[in-house]
Amino acid sequence: MVNLKSSLGTLLAILALSGGVNAEENSQQNSQDIIEPALSRQTVDVDMSSNDFEVGIFGGGLNVDGDTRYVDSTTNAVVGARIGYHFTENLFIEASYSVTNHDRELTLYNAVLGYNFLQDTYVTNNYDMKTSLFFVLGAGITDYDGLDDNETGVFGAGYRIMFNDSFSMRFDVRGYVHEQYGAEDEYSFNTDMTLGFAYFF
Repeated sequence: MVNLKSSLGTLLAILALSGGVNAEENSQQNSQDIIEPALSRQTVDVDMSSNDFEVGIFGGGLNVDGDTRYVDSTTNAVVGARIGYHFTENLFIEASYSVTNHDRELTLYNAVLGYNFLQDTYVTNNYDMKTSLFFVLGAGITDYDGLDDNETGVFGAGYRIMFNDSFSMRFDVRGYVHEQYGAEDEYSFNTDMTLGFAYFF
């Protein structure tokens, strides 16, 4: 009787030990079977900080609406330069000078207040860049070949891509509203589209 009890106790101990070993082996095997995804994306590390000056150049086309008595209503080349100051990551001011090659040369002087909406743009699955969509609103002067200076309302939007902390590329679309030269209560709505490059310091 003693031998039977001893044999049963030994058998139960062996079964318990083997069950624990199998459970541990199954746990290790299950943990090895779990696939842990490794996601990596290369990011352009840009510090879009405040208190930055921005200087740049741009070029594109400007369309003149109305004023056909004095300026051809076509889209002609426009080139210019701008300087801006960024109070915060979002808020900035900017002044620009541009000139066209219409039959009567137009010169535009503008000052605007702008607001950035910062974002990441994913170029590929593994690469993204710091970008911003921005809107501007302001005023200026449109000079018709030295004949007259017209007060001008300015508004527009643009898209900026930061290559690094110092250099960026931007695409702008702007509208200019002013009284037609030599005509009261008649207005022109001119538009331009430009591509520019800027340096931050």
